[in-house]
Amino acid sequence: MDGLEGRVIDGDKEAFKEWMNLHIRPIELFAVQYGISQEEAGKVAETIFGNLYGKLGLLTEEHLEEVSLFKTAIQQLKGKQLDVQQEGLFSFEEDNELQWRITNLPQETRLPLVLVKFHNKSVAEIAMILDKSEQKVEDAIKEALRLLTEPNVEKKLEFLNLSYERLAPSYIESNIFMQEKEISRVKEPEATVRKRKPIALWSAGAVILIFLLLVSVFRSDAYQQSSAEKFIKKMNVSFQQELDDRFELIGLSEPEESNNGYTLVMQGFRSEISPISYGYDTKTKFKRFVREVERQLEEEGRINKKEAKQKYNELVLELRLPSEMVEQLQKEPLNDDREQSLIFLDELRSKNEFLTNVYIEILGEHLEMIFESDLFNDGMVDVDEVLERKASFPLDFQNAIERMETQYFSLTSVKEIAPLYPKYGTPELEKILRRNLHPDMQIYISLLTGTFNLVYTGTFEDHLEALFALEKELPNTKESDQLSYVFNSNYIFLFFTAAGLNSEKGVYDASGVVRQEIKDRWKRLAANGEVSPSGQVIREMIDEMEASNWTTSPSLEELMNYGVWVNLESKMEEARAGKSAN
Repeated sequence: MDGLEGRVIDGDKEAFKEWMNLHIRPIELFAVQYGISQEEAGKVAETIFGNLYGKLGLLTEEHLEEVSLFKTAIQQLKGKQLDVQQEGLFSFEEDNELQWRITNLPQETRLPLVLVKFHNKSVAEIAMILDKSEQKVEDAIKEALRLLTEPNVEKKLEFLNLSYERLAPSYIESNIFMQEKEISRVKEPEATVRKRKPIALWSAGAVILIFLLLVSVFRSDAYQQSSAEKFIKKMNVSFQQELDDRFELIGLSEPEESNNGYTLVMQGFRSEISPISYGYDTKTKFKRFVREVERQLEEEGRINKKEAKQKYNELVLELRLPSEMVEQLQKEPLNDDREQSLIFLDELRSKNEFLTNVYIEILGEHLEMIFESDLFNDGMVDVDEVLERKASFPLDFQNAIERMETQYFSLTSVKEIAPLYPKYGTPELEKILRRNLHPDMQIYISLLTGTFNLVYTGTFEDHLEALFALEKELPNTKESDQLSYVFNSNYIFLFFTAAGLNSEKGVYDASGVVRQEIKDRWKRLAANGEVSPSGQVIREMIDEMEASNWTTSPSLEELMNYGVWVNLESKMEEARAGKSAN
């Protein structure tokens, strides 16, 4: 066992949390890919890792193996209600459609497909997880692909996998470690009455008598019950007001609640927003907290208001808008704290992802009006003119346009790709984040504020430059970082684009030989230094292609069939270990 897993087996709690952060996300996504809702997937992940945490000190090497984790997940998922009608899980309808089709595959074909395409498991590993022969696993994967009957299914699966990676986590870490937390109970001091010397002034005795009577009243069960009920009611009203005030500030109304998150109703259609969306998850935790307080009142006849106030304040803090977070960051910089910087950026990403989705929905509600006007021309929207005319738009549209700026959003237009889109990030925001967060956060800041958002736009030279810039930052990232999946998904997408592997014209020409344009791209990639992960992968492919007169490459086949990270994983880790790309 390596150092981390060895420490977990020895019962080290911090090591367990670090190990868990490496594995819980794939298990949660596996549950979503299995076909249950995000909310249920989060609970499954909480249960699996919570049970392991409960056995800390008794865990063995087998408990920590990925095969064992997937086996446990499948056991947990048996009998779960499949969410076959889920909608709006992803921003792109093509991804939602493919997710629905995968969910509706028979389980014996669905699980092997999910494990090979989305978790990079070999046939041998899948056979161990599912307790099947390797031949049956291979047959099941082929059958799953046949049943999907999708044109370009391999490419669509790659894009769907990237969309999975962009989903916000649904599990609540505190639930996993709940058993560590004990509710401290504050003993009420016993009422004591000192023996008093006889005194001449009867008024002093009267005051003391009144005081004792009041103490008696305040300590009575009836008073405690009534006081606690008023306290709970006040918390409920106050919390909802906190939430309403913030939705008003961002120019939105709080969406409808559903079992799986917030529901937006636009143009008669309903779409689900992630349960980790801004406000929803915190509101769910608040309701759970209120139930716990009510249960304490029922069982003990009173509540610990000090503890309740502390928990309430923690939950209200979670409602911070991105603008409030940035303001607080300037007051309390995190330059010397890498871990807290990551936590800050991850929270910022999650909240901005929700805002992006909601602003997109609101813009979409009014796009027809825009497209039918002179504001739309040649596949683009005149953003400046939109801002000039906003007073003539419906009120909800006006509010969204005006208030999104308070959260560092602006309108943008990308020709024929995103005619009107809420772009996150401003030069002012970037300066604040770069100045007040740990130096290792520079690349994550760039990714979150759209510096590398060139996948659908930009030239080959742009893609190449962005890819190489990401490689140079690899030593400043860790696979265990909360935001590593943001880095990895952008890197993989840029690699596919720069290498022409997602080109509409394909890799090969009509004669089955690699197209000259693709050859030229590969040679440019291959020239990027000896320790460039993308350069190493491409050089292997070029060597194999040259040996076959540019007709075939086992590396390319593996790349297209099992996912680029199979080839890049070890090379990226070497770069992360400190071998900077040139």
